[in-house]
Amino acid sequence: MVAAIADALRLDADDRLHLHHLVALSQGTELVCAAGCAGEQEVPPGLVALLDRLEPTPAVLVGRRTELIAWTDAFDRLAQPLGILDGEQPELVRYAFTDSRARDAVADWAVLADALVTWLHLHSGPDTGATVEELSATLGAEFTSRWESRPTGTPDLGLRAVVHPEVGLVRMAPQVLLAGDGLTLVVLLPEDGVAQAALDRLVGMLPGGLRRVSL
Repeated sequence: MVAAIADALRLDADDRLHLHHLVALSQGTELVCAAGCAGEQEVPPGLVALLDRLEPTPAVLVGRRTELIAWTDAFDRLAQPLGILDGEQPELVRYAFTDSRARDAVADWAVLADALVTWLHLHSGPDTGATVEELSATLGAEFTSRWESRPTGTPDLGLRAVVHPEVGLVRMAPQVLLAGDGLTLVVLLPEDGVAQAALDRLVGMLPGGLRRVSL
């Protein structure tokens, strides 16, 4: 039915995505975490084991506020030199809007910013209001205008093209999987052969060890 409505309204791809998100929110799906969600710092052992299995792929468990909970060594090697993992509890939205390095580290900062604000909208929880209020007060119109206009970016953290000091530009295809308990797993697959070779070098693998799967 959603597809039929989108066809009737002649919506483009971005508007179709936004419509699906609105339907998901109205139906109370897992995209919205209720106040009773388990503490996000308590990572289920199964997810820890899954991260281990994903090596040497860059992958990260993310909370509602874009806080980075746990990640693979490959993600560490990719993100650490960019400043993404600085601090006791890294939060990607704070990094994007408050750390000047973000604009150099991410090839298209606007894509990053829109994706993260979209993430906050879709993963709203009991602490979202405080986070938004704080960011709005600190950053002013640059964040607030995005929040109020509700961008239709894909909620995939926006890390689609990063400039790494060791291997240069790396283009990635983020894959987003709901993990439950307010956590989301984001796996960063290489977008092309150049990205694959760069990630191979970064994690010390022989060429061809990490591939994007096309169906």
